[in-house]
Amino acid sequence: MGQLIRGKGVDLLLRALAQVKPKFTCRILGRGNDEEYLKQLAKDLGISSKVEFAGFTTNPDLAYASADILVVPSRWQEPFGLVGLEAFAHKVPVIAFDTGGISQWLKHKVNGLLVPERDCVKLAAAITKLLEDPETAHMYGEAGYELVSKQYTPATFNESFIPYLRELLHSSDTDDPKNTGRMSILDTLLREIVLRVLTLAIGAMILPGVTLWLALKRSQAKDKAIIKKAADIWY
Repeated sequence: MGQLIRGKGVDLLLRALAQVKPKFTCRILGRGNDEEYLKQLAKDLGISSKVEFAGFTTNPDLAYASADILVVPSRWQEPFGLVGLEAFAHKVPVIAFDTGGISQWLKHKVNGLLVPERDCVKLAAAITKLLEDPETAHMYGEAGYELVSKQYTPATFNESFIPYLRELLHSSDTDDPKNTGRMSILDTLLREIVLRVLTLAIGAMILPGVTLWLALKRSQAKDKAIIKKAADIWY
């Protein structure tokens, strides 16, 4: 689920899937410059009948609800990888290359499987493991859900970050005994710049978090029935 560009490593996923023996269906959501190349690659690898390029979706909840595994095969150093937490909010286990900040939330053999980056052989082995061991996959999904519901909420964000921001913005110059307490024009200007920059930065962090929280709440509200025809692998 994401852009079909080289950095996202969908080609690495396809090369790994060509080595997977258990029955599967891989659904790839998203669009991008590499879409035609990836479709041709799936044909060349002999797995085009097992891979569906589903395009852009406006209903990711439905996608997650019918998924058994999420694979994140990113080639580039993901700063964080929010898509993994979205999967956890729906109790979907994650397999991912160990790049960038992914290991901050994906704990090997706790809520999913971490694979050395760009190692398609080990990626195939990890996918095979969870396809053949649905109990372990379920356990990882539950652990992921617990992580999201406890550590990645608006409340925990506020507790861990907002107080420090408030202290920064509202601290006064009276803390300095050499200062009369009056803020200089330069101080005022600097504070205004800091406020505006941090507002933009916080917005960039909070909005995805709110989306994740809404997904979590929707997941809690639903009597979720996972459809098990063949194991679906979502990217």
